[in-house]
Amino acid sequence: MGFIDLFPTVIFSKNIKDNNIFSYINFIKNEKFELSGEKNGYYSNNSNILNEYIFSNLKQTILKNVLLYLKEVGHEVEDIQISNSWANVLNKNQEIHNHIHANSYISGVFYLTESSSIKFNNPLLREENFCATKIFNENNYRTYTEYYINPTPGLLLIFPSWLDHSAVSSETDNRISIAFNIIPKGKFGFPTAQINL
Repeated sequence: MGFIDLFPTVIFSKNIKDNNIFSYINFIKNEKFELSGEKNGYYSNNSNILNEYIFSNLKQTILKNVLLYLKEVGHEVEDIQISNSWANVLNKNQEIHNHIHANSYISGVFYLTESSSIKFNNPLLREENFCATKIFNENNYRTYTEYYINPTPGLLLIFPSWLDHSAVSSETDNRISIAFNIIPKGKFGFPTAQINL
């Protein structure tokens, strides 16, 4: 008798070789930003930053990899589009609070710098009726209540928009990333629940 791990939450992680990262950083440093809260860092006023010409190749790379992700998890789509995208900047001791991406299908982030981790929370914990004491074992991923990924320049992460995540407190200034949301394009869904986007 063995364990069967059913219905996993799939996160796509890939290091993208992009020689334009320093140009992206310089471009973003000239953007206008809003403070999300004293401890929550800054987000760009430009909510379609990946539509800027400088990011043309990066945008196509993201779309191509999101399609690979969707194929891997068995989702059939006619096409996809980036509904919005923005830059995040954290300075020392700033973080991004725990959140999901509402009104979105797939989300992701592309890192331009390294610094504090992104933290994903185990979605199964929302479903438990009994609150058992959790015994964490780093060698047994089934005991994880959260999972951390350390960003490096060029790291692309793709995940379902409903997955709770946050950025832990930054250890340095200028932790820069580009976040994005994806929605389907064209006919989407099975016949009795089909929409055309």
